[in-house]
Amino acid sequence: MLPISKKTASFGGIVALLIPLSFLSACGSTAPAPVTTASAASAVSTPGQPPAQKILLEGIQFKSDEITIRNSSDPVLDSAVELLKRHPNMKVYVDTYCDPSGGKKLNLRLSEERGANMIAYLHSQGIASNRMVPRAFGATDFVASNGTADGRLQNHRVELVPFTTIVN
Repeated sequence: MLPISKKTASFGGIVALLIPLSFLSACGSTAPAPVTTASAASAVSTPGQPPAQKILLEGIQFKSDEITIRNSSDPVLDSAVELLKRHPNMKVYVDTYCDPSGGKKLNLRLSEERGANMIAYLHSQGIASNRMVPRAFGATDFVASNGTADGRLQNHRVELVPFTTIVN
């Protein structure tokens, strides 16, 4: 589990776990001050101003050992599209993680292909592909115990991490 208190907020339908960008290394760092929902929401709600935190796309689900995004993920995907459209100058890393089932090679490949699939979906919805950079982490940086199904589900995740703005 991350050594920070979990806070969530809803941005146009996205339920997001807010994690300060200074906390990019999920394991082994000292905990930053907890993020409050109000401060994160105000950062996200300012037009053109990129969010100050990672955005966990909670509810993105892939078919087991596949790259196909389940239809149940559509509301979360649509909310991510809305967020990116509201912030047209924001570039994001699309970070994908797996639980340790299946081995390192398989998980890294799945992570790479799932990230590419996420970007393809967002691009198909009008988000310029040059605004997104995939990063595949495979079975690393766990946020929960892999000893339970719930923990493994939490470790299977997609995060959007703002990293810059596009200068017009």
